[in-house]
Amino acid sequence: MPVAGSNWRQAVTRRQAEAFAMPAAPGAAAIRRLRVHQFTAVLADRDAVGAHTLALHRLLTDDLGCDAAVFAAQRVGAARRLGGDFRDHPRHPPPDLVIYQASVGSPVADYLLTRPEPLVLDYHGVTPPEHFDGWDPAMAAAARRGRGQLCRLVPLAGLVLAHSGFAASELARACGGGGVGRSGGVTGLAGSELGAGAG
Repeated sequence: MPVAGSNWRQAVTRRQAEAFAMPAAPGAAAIRRLRVHQFTAVLADRDAVGAHTLALHRLLTDDLGCDAAVFAAQRVGAARRLGGDFRDHPRHPPPDLVIYQASVGSPVADYLLTRPEPLVLDYHGVTPPEHFDGWDPAMAAAARRGRGQLCRLVPLAGLVLAHSGFAASELARACGGGGVGRSGGVTGLAGSELGAGAG
């Protein structure tokens, strides 16, 4: 499965070309590349969320020509050299767009709640906390925290992506929302569609 549906990729590619990649007229200032910052709780090259994040980073930089960076609370293995610590993010030039790879609870989500940039929320699913109750209280707490953060971020997002119809339905139930649409295998929800009942 591509990082996002082919329709999304074509639309972004077209918009990127039109708005950011067109050559400047002779004597005019060069047009700045679109700056996109991705965030995730844990960046690891050998897990699903980490692999997805890194694949999207390659798409943004190599295919779309964006000025992209990845930030995480924790970086593991080879991904240590590929991403930055989210606590250092304020020292970087502000992005044009933020993408949050949402899974478990993280201080990254709390940080993003303070950011003014347009937000895309890419929902990877959170295992229901009750599955961990009784045998892994720390994981149960991380799952509960992730759900709470997610429901606070959804109303702020211009676009919410879920990787399956099940994940979209689960997100709508958890955050009190409604309509979903499908695009290229990735389910897209407007933040406003879910925000009414979020809390």
